[in-house]
Amino acid sequence: DQSCAFAPLKYISKAVCEGALQLVLQSSALIAEGAGLLSQPELLLSMVVTSVLMAKKAVDIWMAIKKAEQWRENAEVEATAGMNVAICLARPAALILPCCLVAVWLRLAMSETCSNSKLFDVGSWRCIPAPMP
Repeated sequence: DQSCAFAPLKYISKAVCEGALQLVLQSSALIAEGAGLLSQPELLLSMVVTSVLMAKKAVDIWMAIKKAEQWRENAEVEATAGMNVAICLARPAALILPCCLVAVWLRLAMSETCSNSKLFDVGSWRCIPAPMP
């Protein structure tokens, strides 16, 4: 069954297109509010759940890659270009997901160190003073 070779793509779409985007938007909402992580406990809980599910998806992608590679090696038919592309696309995604998790949570943690504004600029690695209305 060739669907085994394409299984990694099933995990990538949900994790990258939904999970990573949701986590980035939620963290941006928390930071933009400027009141800190504990100001919106529901949003924080949602981010924790999303992070756990994304970590699980990264593991699922690695397992699907291994299974697809085993299937490709043991298959009596020659591997198609599509199978190879699926495996090549899955590897970077499995690496990007944990990096995305670390980056989002690092940014949130660093924003908590900013005493006045709770706004942290990753590019310049410093707190940003926010104009208060």
